[in-house]
Amino acid sequence: MRRKLLKWIVIIIGLLVILYISVFAYVSANKKHIIRLVNDEIGERIDGKVSIANIELSFLSHFPRIGVKLHEVLVTDSMFSAHSHPS
Repeated sequence: MRRKLLKWIVIIIGLLVILYISVFAYVSANKKHIIRLVNDEIGERIDGKVSIANIELSFLSHFPRIGVKLHEVLVTDSMFSAHSHPS
């Protein structure tokens, strides 16, 4: 009974590790496409322009959740030309 339970626990942990590695590989391979999709989606939802230079995934610091870091995010609204101060 214990061996079966241990076997199932090892299988589940192995599948989770494979899933995490797969997600990391997919995001790494498609990073530019994902950034473009995020920029476009946010740009449609706000009245302005959004620019994200890079994204980074963090698996270990927020385990079992996945952390997402956005680098060099620039948001300009429709009134930017009137007030012209980037913050």
